[in-house]
Amino acid sequence: MDVNSKGIAVTVAIVVAVGISLLALLAILNRRDQTVGLNQEIQYDDFAFSVQGVRKTKSLGSGEFQANAHGLYYIVALRITNHAKRVDYTFKMSSARLVEVDGYEKF
Repeated sequence: MDVNSKGIAVTVAIVVAVGISLLALLAILNRRDQTVGLNQEIQYDDFAFSVQGVRKTKSLGSGEFQANAHGLYYIVALRITNHAKRVDYTFKMSSARLVEVDGYEKF
């Protein structure tokens, strides 16, 4: 390979890297917060999240394992659906947020 063809290969590699970076940036910038109701899915890549139910309580557990709140606990039942079927997934708290109508976040 002569010097000229090495220079062309490096230039092509740089252009491809810049193009992939721009596509990744575009994908990140197109993400937006979504608000949905009960039992409605929010799609996040290959996964869908939906709130199945919500209830309030002043304590968790029972007997010696009971924890009392300084206010209320919100018990939220989430359904996470893997539409990819081939990818393992571990739920992270940062993947979904519970936000009240006034904008107050619960997590």
